[in-house]
Amino acid sequence: MHARRCVEWFFDVDGTLRFYGRLAADAGAAFVEAVETAAAALHPEPEPGGARPSRVARRADALAEIARSGAPRTHVVLHADPAALACRATGDEPRAGDVCALEDGPAVPSELARRLCCDAEVSVPGLDLGRTQRVITPALRRALEARDGRCCAMPGCDRRHGLAGHHLVHWAHGGRTDLDNLVLQCAFHHRLVHEGGFTARRRAGVLEVRDPRGRLLRETPHRAPPLRLVA
Repeated sequence: MHARRCVEWFFDVDGTLRFYGRLAADAGAAFVEAVETAAAALHPEPEPGGARPSRVARRADALAEIARSGAPRTHVVLHADPAALACRATGDEPRAGDVCALEDGPAVPSELARRLCCDAEVSVPGLDLGRTQRVITPALRRALEARDGRCCAMPGCDRRHGLAGHHLVHWAHGGRTDLDNLVLQCAFHHRLVHEGGFTARRRAGVLEVRDPRGRLLRETPHRAPPLRLVA
């Protein structure tokens, strides 16, 4: 990966700069974090009815601002098993069974993971909050996303945006804010569980979903049914 790194640019006929690049996974994650952080700072959410540049325009403004003024040190989140950090694997691919992956990024070799850990804040398991609070902390959210693959965990669903951390045993019913009692759900399936009579439980590490009649589902509805208009 590192050997293929490159950045190229040229000025187009209209005077704008055009460029192309390729970065290794860790450098790429740092680049994305820096640009997105700067873009959010430059263009916060507008007031209702206000205008906001497009996402690609916000990123362009952020990159120009970083070039002009520099940027604070970025944070890259690495998820890794202790066994993966301790192994002696070399090369570009992690060994089978090792978990070494950048958050919202690809798997990385164990050697690269160990290098990133040389100057890193390490967070170890022990994220469960029990009954101390209902709201999921950022660290627990990262662990939840890593476990569920940053995807809605309901059977047959592949949505990756707008996901909520759902308490399998509801907080109001004595449920704990622990990883084992949480699951990622898209907005549609979150409504099905809370308002549509569907239930979700984890048994022996496997998520079981049942419809309002109690039938075990291998696949859940993917979208709301079309509206019926009655004249």
